Amino acid sequence: MGFSENLQYLRKKHQLTQEQLAERLDVSRQSVSKWESGAAYPEIEKLLAMCEMFSCTMDELLRQDVQAIEESKQAVLAEEAARAEERFSAEENAKAYDRHMRWYARIIPLGVGVLILGLSLLLFLQGAGVSDTLATMAFLMVGLVGLTMLVVGGLRHDGFIKSHPEVDVLYPKEETERFEKRFIALIASGVACVLLAVIFMDGAKELPVPDGWSDDVYSSVFMLLIAVGVTLLIHAALSRSRYNVERYNRERAAENRKRPHKVDDMQGLVMLMATLAFFLVGFIGKRWGVAWVFFPVGGIICGILELVMDLVSGNWENSLSGVIMLTATMVFLLLGVFGNLWYISWVAFPIGVVLIGIVSYARKLLK
Repeated sequence: MGFSENLQYLRKKHQLTQEQLAERLDVSRQSVSKWESGAAYPEIEKLLAMCEMFSCTMDELLRQDVQAIEESKQAVLAEEAARAEERFSAEENAKAYDRHMRWYARIIPLGVGVLILGLSLLLFLQGAGVSDTLATMAFLMVGLVGLTMLVVGGLRHDGFIKSHPEVDVLYPKEETERFEKRFIALIASGVACVLLAVIFMDGAKELPVPDGWSDDVYSSVFMLLIAVGVTLLIHAALSRSRYNVERYNRERAAENRKRPHKVDDMQGLVMLMATLAFFLVGFIGKRWGVAWVFFPVGGIICGILELVMDLVSGNWENSLSGVIMLTATMVFLLLGVFGNLWYISWVAFPIGVVLIGIVSYARKLLK
């Protein structure tokens, strides 16, 4: 492309007619027409004026392809804008991931803690001589709050991982080191609460029971300590998972490739049936003390389905965690149902959480 083509392109780009350009350069329209047709060339003074008007160099105007240069500049600007937008999007995703995982590490432990706290309230009211109906109503109301927290937390987390299948977050080394110290403190505090609950329950056998009260009041204290301990342990485990971004991305990729949606549907159906059975046995059979067993049983069935899916997909790390928690649930039920040791069988769950943490940490060290 030569001078004549460049002049036509720049004039049209700046939306000028030949008459308007001629007026600005103080020449006739015929002169501009001759320049664009290649029949004549302008004086050096006019060339300098056009370079200033069109913001280009003399070399670009006379010898180079101005249109190609402009398009190249536009492409570079578009690419830089795309990279900037991508960086902004990555930063926003990282912030969203951090906010969500912090919230998730609070709502789920609190939901579990409130559920166990509801059982503690039930035992306390029964120990205080309150009627079973009122005690059960109080338990259901508190339990509904805890269950709502778990449902909301689970649904929001499911929605988040679907909209953020991969995140790019790099936590500073200083922050991860600070959290490791906090993680140890949380685990130690949770285990201490559980052990304190066991010690208290064992010693409560020798404590006198006030007139008009029953020993259920001591069981309520045991469950209160268990609620605190389990909440701390779950919070520690979920908070730590926030820093394992690589595992988050790996699990999401594995789910997108191999996870059958039918497993989720079956798990939802199992827990729906467990909830229905719970209310039927409670309201119709008036056996609230037994009805809650449907939930751990449903959890075991869901765990088995999840375990089978993990084994089929080759996700051995999740499989091991599933085996540990399934074993803890079965130990809990066996000790409670056959040994009537409900006051101590809860220990199986925090022990399971601790074992999962130990296995995860050992695997990290081996890597």
